Amino acid sequence: MEKEKKEYKNNENAYSQEIDFVEIINIIWNGKIKIFIILFIVSILSIFYSLSLPNIYKSEATLTSVTEDTNSLSSMARDMGGLGLANMAGISLGSEEGNKTTIGIAVLNSRQFFKNFANKYDVIVPLMASKGWNRSSNSLIYDPDIYDIALKKWVREPSNVYGVIPSIQESYKEFRKIYSVSEDQKTGIITISIEHYSPYLAKKWLEAIILEINELSRDEDILKAEKSISYLNEQIKSTNISEIKLRLFDLIQTQSQTIMLAKSTPEYLFKIIDPAVVPEIKYGPKRAVICLIGFLLGLFFAIIYVFIRHYQRSYNNASTNGS
Repeated sequence: MEKEKKEYKNNENAYSQEIDFVEIINIIWNGKIKIFIILFIVSILSIFYSLSLPNIYKSEATLTSVTEDTNSLSSMARDMGGLGLANMAGISLGSEEGNKTTIGIAVLNSRQFFKNFANKYDVIVPLMASKGWNRSSNSLIYDPDIYDIALKKWVREPSNVYGVIPSIQESYKEFRKIYSVSEDQKTGIITISIEHYSPYLAKKWLEAIILEINELSRDEDILKAEKSISYLNEQIKSTNISEIKLRLFDLIQTQSQTIMLAKSTPEYLFKIIDPAVVPEIKYGPKRAVICLIGFLLGLFFAIIYVFIRHYQRSYNNASTNGS
């Protein structure tokens, strides 16, 4: 008896679910015209919106770290028992070389590096005020509500956080949206990219960034080597032991070679494997994806609207009949 009741209850639930499913189909079918109209309007708006977005181009460059052989210097310092002296002179004995790539990438992503780069290459206005690119004249299109190109003056309305003129912090935040540096941990290959309305400007900025990081690293090593040489010369003057003097001269020679190598090596920290180019094909926006998302959202909201209207009418009819 209990088995029969259970089977009857299951059949009743299945029948109820079938009725509910049929009711849903009927609601959608009865509201098909409204669904089509809403879907058509949203799809058209999505198409117009996607077409209104300016093209974005992405320029990329592939780099690898330039490793320097410091084994001979380390061996020399240890043979002479001058490891402590070399460290006092600021001479790298190899322990620092493995971190150069990591430090270089950190510098590339730093706010201070962006500040120096932005000030040197006048990045702020094209970054913060442009809204498109004119292909025929190869010129940026600026938003007149943000920057007056004729007067070369910022005219945007200040907010609670930012002023009329973009700050370095605000500009850095926007720059990080279009700028990327990544390293493949297996191969050590570094990929650096910039996205912008102008493919020419994206390439120009990318080349400038690579140039600046190499020059920065080179200048720091030259300055460090010059300070080391100055210290070693002082040590030579303060000692009368000929053997120590000879080895100190060897260290000076090594630091002089470091300076000579740095000055004669353009690609000092990062070597370019695949240089930046002017991209011919746009990177974004993904207009087909935007239209597809618009279509799906339109379909979803159209169905929701039809169901809401259906149950509103049912509720109103029930209220009228009840009264």
